[in-house]
Amino acid sequence: MQLPKTARWVNVEASGTGMAIAQLSWGYNLAVTEAWPSFTLDPQVDRTSNTNQMSLSVCTSYFGGNESNMAVMEVNMPTGFMINTDRLPNLLHNPSVSLL
Repeated sequence: MQLPKTARWVNVEASGTGMAIAQLSWGYNLAVTEAWPSFTLDPQVDRTSNTNQMSLSVCTSYFGGNESNMAVMEVNMPTGFMINTDRLPNLLHNPSVSLL
């Protein structure tokens, strides 16, 4: 069931025996209303890249104040390239990265 865009509260009630599953999906986009965004994203192709391999560095910064609550950064590779999953464990050693 799709709720109207003006819905702000959802109550789910059930009775009886058995099993039930309830799922709620919510998506939103915030329009940038400030002169400068709170986050920056700077992807750079490293010099070690060639026609068969691309080394990509992605730097991000937060400029919105002391805390940002939670932020999710999603980086997609260009068509035709695959991620070298053997190198991903290096992210675990970075204290600024939390893998959920």
